[in-house]
Order: sequence, then structure tokens, then C-alpha cells
Amino acid sequence: MIVKKVNWISKDAAEAEVWLTDGTYEALCFSQPFELEEGDKVSDCLHAFDTQEVMMQETQKNCFHRISDSFDYSVEGILIDKKMGIVKIGGFKIELEEHSIPKDLKEGAYISFKCARLDIW
Repeated sequence: MIVKKVNWISKDAAEAEVWLTDGTYEALCFSQPFELEEGDKVSDCLHAFDTQEVMMQETQKNCFHRISDSFDYSVEGILIDKKMGIVKIGGFKIELEEHSIPKDLKEGAYISFKCARLDIW
């Protein structure tokens, strides 16, 4: 993932809205403390905050759908690590909150979820 654009909320607090891209997908994330610059690589997983409605999808597709002008997202991707709760969408890896993956889902399943925010730690 590459930092495409940074909108500083507060430079003094190192708090920013950050647009990331993998060349295909883009996502708006929140970060604090944010210490990168436009063009820098982000190799860590993003973190889904307030994960809800995690369920299996019949279709095998990847998608980020931003809900209105907020940080809220509806996401579809593949579950690549059930124990750690990691979902892959293109070049993005997102770690869901602990215990948010239903027990009946298996690695390799396409899932969808909603979250209030995607964070860069």
C-alpha cells in the first residue's frame, strides 16, 4: 500500500486522514501518530475499528465501499488468517477486531463486513 494523500487534522498531534492505494483500490484511513509522507509504503495491516456484520459472501469479489463522506466502510475480501482476523482486498490487509470472525467461517472464504473506520497504527 502506498500513501496517496495526507490531510492533516492536527500536525501538532500527528493526527491525519490518509488516502492509501495499491494501484487498484483506495481507502481513506485515520492515523495517529502519523509519521509517513505521500509516496511512502505502508506494509502493516490496517485495523478495522468497530467491526460489524461479518458474514460469508457467495460472490468472490473484492471491494471497498465508503459509506457517505465518513470513515465508515463496507468491505468485501478474502479471509486469509482466521486466527488473526486478517482479510485481504487486493494489496490491502485488514485486521478485524478480536472475536469478530464467526466460528463457522474458514480461511479462503470471501466475507463482507462493515466498520466505522480503518486505522493505520
